[in-house]
Amino acid sequence: MRLNINLASRPYEDAGRFFLTWIPVTLGLLLLAIFTTTLAWHRHQESRSVRSQLSEKQQRIAQLDKEYNDARTTLDLPQNSGTRDQSEFLNELFQLKSFSWTRVLSDLETVMPSGVQVVSIKPQINRQGQIEFTLVVATERREDAIKLARNMEGSPRFFQPSIRAEHTRKDTKDNHQVLTVDIVSQYLPDAKKGKS
Repeated sequence: MRLNINLASRPYEDAGRFFLTWIPVTLGLLLLAIFTTTLAWHRHQESRSVRSQLSEKQQRIAQLDKEYNDARTTLDLPQNSGTRDQSEFLNELFQLKSFSWTRVLSDLETVMPSGVQVVSIKPQINRQGQIEFTLVVATERREDAIKLARNMEGSPRFFQPSIRAEHTRKDTKDNHQVLTVDIVSQYLPDAKKGKS
């Protein structure tokens, strides 16, 4: 029997080896495609859920904003101005009452360098409705006041301390130059001491 095979026009192919090599690779790629498609579908469902929750929150915020604006409009009426002013005064008073002198002095004691004396502390409500205080200290050296401001920055209880003013005066007792420095800072009584 004579076989007529022309290897030049029809090269020899080992089909069994081809299938043994490429079927597992194809199956692996198919499984990977199924896995990534499933994962993408789950992510899509999660993002839809998050978008839905976000939409609900935004609607709630819009509703609260509307209620706030309605209440503000009612309070701004001329016949309600006395009530508005009284409520703002009382709210500010209650907020200032929450300022704990004992805690402030105790926390200042931990950051106060030697050679610096507290002259006065004046708490007030800032434009954002938060309690901040002006700390006036006296020292003979400007570096000590700067060190106090830096120590306050390193403490979690004092937020954004900054030196606002400096004044030099003569001490009447021993005729030395005394520097008074005004430091303004917000006070966060509930901040954890371990944080910095």
